[in-house]
Amino acid sequence: MLLIFTADRSDRATYSLPFASVVLTSSIHLRLQTVEEKNRKRAVLGRLPRCYAFLLFSGAMLLATTACAHKKPVTAPAIASLATEVERAHDPVIQMDFFRVAFVPKGTIVDHLARPGALRGFFGASTYFLSPMPLATMVTYPGLANVPSNYLAAVRCKPTDASRVQPILATWPNILQAITTDLAGGGLTCPAKVGNAENEVYCIAQRYHDTAGENVTLVLSEALKAAAELYSIDDPAMGEWLTKKYGIYPAFSGLGLSVKDSYSLGPQDPLSAAVILRNSITPEYLLRNVTLGQGGCRCIMVPAYSERSGDPMDPEFVWQKGGNGSCAAVQRLRAVP
Repeated sequence: MLLIFTADRSDRATYSLPFASVVLTSSIHLRLQTVEEKNRKRAVLGRLPRCYAFLLFSGAMLLATTACAHKKPVTAPAIASLATEVERAHDPVIQMDFFRVAFVPKGTIVDHLARPGALRGFFGASTYFLSPMPLATMVTYPGLANVPSNYLAAVRCKPTDASRVQPILATWPNILQAITTDLAGGGLTCPAKVGNAENEVYCIAQRYHDTAGENVTLVLSEALKAAAELYSIDDPAMGEWLTKKYGIYPAFSGLGLSVKDSYSLGPQDPLSAAVILRNSITPEYLLRNVTLGQGGCRCIMVPAYSERSGDPMDPEFVWQKGGNGSCAAVQRLRAVP
């Protein structure tokens, strides 16, 4: 028997991944027995019944403990929905519910999906954060650092027209394709002009072809090899261009998943491949840098206060209290009942 339990917030609760506890209990299958077999079993009365009783008692205790901790059991039909929710989150055109937080200085005007001059900006999946966590915990999943002294801008977008935001799952093949599309018509040619970082990035993206293969490791290595060219130690300007135009930093994996706890990545705090893959948890997307209104976004701006780091970061609260196409001032974070 397979049961999945999720924290219950209300009837509107959505599966918040990966924060679902999965409990497996043994299923006891009794085969049909003849009369003679049953009689032989009676001769050893006490052995199997005690074994089954122990298993059933243990299973009951596990279920009772989990049910008390998580309140609401999700029945068997929801198992498929859980897998479907993960799959939907990997297709931003279907998912179309995006969430982003940023720490900004007082007086910063947030009216676009990304910084001024950027072509695209990073967002996560709102559904992964609908069971609110403390702000300081939540920001670690998209690889951010909590900045208690700055204002908090939280943006949730539910665009009605995907063509306006052109969302893509943030994988290297998708990004390289987006670069060629975003820069098309800009007069760039290949081979690149010497010293023109944008042109060099464009030509690397143009050269890459996402060729199918029968070995996953080798197919992925080709995408990562092309991406590695963008971080040439002989030409750091290309990496700087990626940061400025796409918000891509060295902590970006290109796997379509944010690397949790990666904000401090650097010479003093390196990460191994095992840790990077282990911490690749929540989906991330790149959206066109349009206005909040064009993106179907609502935003709140929250000042610094002593308890903010421990208060809940709830996308539903942002949607209820946020300005429609603008940032509304909110004095403190709360969870929606």
